[in-house]
Amino acid sequence: RHKCFVNNPDCYNGTGETYTGRMNVSQSGRPCLEWPYKDLPHNFCRNPEGGGARPYCFVGPDEVELCDIKKCSAKSK
Repeated sequence: RHKCFVNNPDCYNGTGETYTGRMNVSQSGRPCLEWPYKDLPHNFCRNPEGGGARPYCFVGPDEVELCDIKKCSAKSK
């Protein structure tokens, strides 16, 4: 099961597993597609199991791209 927690929507901590912001464009500017998981019924950038380097999204059927979201500073945690 994928985890989502409320946190700062403008940045991410760690690998972004808990990022819940509304960014929905990849770092190259491509629009994010809806996630293929029932518990993520949206097209926002996520790192659902913390396996990626930072939040990402699907930009094609089997293609993902990282999202251009800044990492939170120690003060914004």
